[in-house]
Amino acid sequence: MLTFLQPFHSSLRKLETKGTPIKVKTGDDNIEMVSKVILLAGTSDLPAKCLVCKSVQYNRSYGCFKCKQRGQTVKVSARGYMHAFPFIQPDPYGPKRTHLETLQDADTAVKSGEAVDGIKRPSWFAGLSSYDVIKRTAIDYIYGLCLGVMKTLLNLWFASENSTQPFNICEQVSKADKRLLQIHPPLKIGRPPRSIEHYRKYWKASELKSFLLYYGIPVLFSISDTNYFQHFAILSQASFILLQDSISELQLQNCERLLEYICFMFPFLYDLRYQTINVHNLLHLPQAVRVLGPLWTHSCFHFEDKNGYILKMIHGTQNISSQIVTVLSFVQNLPQMVDSLNESNSAAFKFYQSLVGSLQSSQQT
Repeated sequence: MLTFLQPFHSSLRKLETKGTPIKVKTGDDNIEMVSKVILLAGTSDLPAKCLVCKSVQYNRSYGCFKCKQRGQTVKVSARGYMHAFPFIQPDPYGPKRTHLETLQDADTAVKSGEAVDGIKRPSWFAGLSSYDVIKRTAIDYIYGLCLGVMKTLLNLWFASENSTQPFNICEQVSKADKRLLQIHPPLKIGRPPRSIEHYRKYWKASELKSFLLYYGIPVLFSISDTNYFQHFAILSQASFILLQDSISELQLQNCERLLEYICFMFPFLYDLRYQTINVHNLLHLPQAVRVLGPLWTHSCFHFEDKNGYILKMIHGTQNISSQIVTVLSFVQNLPQMVDSLNESNSAAFKFYQSLVGSLQSSQQT
């Protein structure tokens, strides 16, 4: 991580202080200007966030990067333990972390050699004058809300190992599947519904998101117990609001009340062992939206799409890094190579046109 972040920080620091020269065309004239760039937000999954922000693991004491709640260790078996974050009244959000206090904690941690309130050392991005390392570090809803909370709820409801629990409805999975598979979503939703019974463990984040926002309520109605159904419906409503294009302050305040209820009721409906950092982070989502905008503006969905793009560049198990670099170099230089093909009737240009045609056909398909 140090190898990656040090040059990244240097580039951001240079853009922030010195800027980069650009030319702006106004009429027939080109005006030279200096454009300065600042870092607005950083997003990652929880393991990567611990490495980037130099904090303790998310499943340890003081594992939340937004507040200084310690959490507690819960015994789940003879030798097994989980770290949970119970709902603390009267202040479930605090004590809140601040940028300045985090820098002070990092400095103390370096001198003492021990983590202070979960901070082990300064983050590279804390050195940027425009970047608030607490407010601007996003909570990614893909891993937290979709692959975290939503996936956990599906397993609690439909996994056979929880069949003795009051919240489990695995005996109703066929009925739920029948309803789910009858849903024909619009083209905006890329993945069609897949069986809960047979494919639940393989669901992608987009499928979990669709179940949370659209499928879950009609599928679970009258199948799930009223208390559990209403609890999920409230989570769905709050998530839908936080993913809108435009969100008012009144709606954010409403979301705070809804998510407080979700976290308060979670250990009563399920068990404290399941109230992990992902459930706790629900409380911090409205404030994150206030600072950074709707959840979709700072999610990892776009980066996950690029991972799929890079994965297609690998065609063997040997020299993977070289394969990726070679293909990326080709893709980046292709436009410049095309410009050098002056003769439109040349064999090389015709070959390029056939490649573009094949690509367009596959995308339409």
